[in-house]
Amino acid sequence: MTQNFQRRTDKEKHQSGDYYSGPDRYYDQVNENTVIKLYSGGYYASKTAGELVVTILGSCIACCMYDPINKVGGINHFLVPGLDSVHSNSSSARYGINAMELMINDMVKVGGQKRHMVAKIFGGAKMIDITSRIGEKNISFVEDFLQNEGIAIVASDVGGSCPRRVHFELKTGKVKIRKLRRIEDLKVVEKEKQYINEVKEKPKASEKNDDIVLF
Repeated sequence: MTQNFQRRTDKEKHQSGDYYSGPDRYYDQVNENTVIKLYSGGYYASKTAGELVVTILGSCIACCMYDPINKVGGINHFLVPGLDSVHSNSSSARYGINAMELMINDMVKVGGQKRHMVAKIFGGAKMIDITSRIGEKNISFVEDFLQNEGIAIVASDVGGSCPRRVHFELKTGKVKIRKLRRIEDLKVVEKEKQYINEVKEKPKASEKNDDIVLF
């Protein structure tokens, strides 16, 4: 089935602000790829060429996984590591333990093999007081999970105090990271407060001075 995506021109800028507005999936005619926005609690896996996943992280973690033999990529974006007693039956991918399993399962479904998978991890910043320990816990969780599963971490950019914008090419496994230091960054803080408050309640169903780094 053919899907029609909104097209963007070379006059349009891809700043942190556009992440929270506009379509969640669109065709970027400048770079000739399909851009997919991933929000907290999301995960995605594919082996389709020309797909780029974009996500913005504060204290959250994104684990970008790649099977270089079968050319399958997967990414998640989780807010907190595990489940507490109130949410023990939740299957939400906002929890790291669920997000990792769901992503790996979807990678296998589209042709990936766990024994070939490697990981790149990003995020876990100390953004605001309310999330001061969340970032640290998220980093520890994902590192321990991958070690226990025998999946090598081949690149990481975690901790610090700046939010990050992640661009992940699923077919190639390439990642581009941009540190965000502008006024739009306040949106990341606002969104994290909102997500934290939601997690505490009942679970839901399922550029100037920017640093750009390639992984």
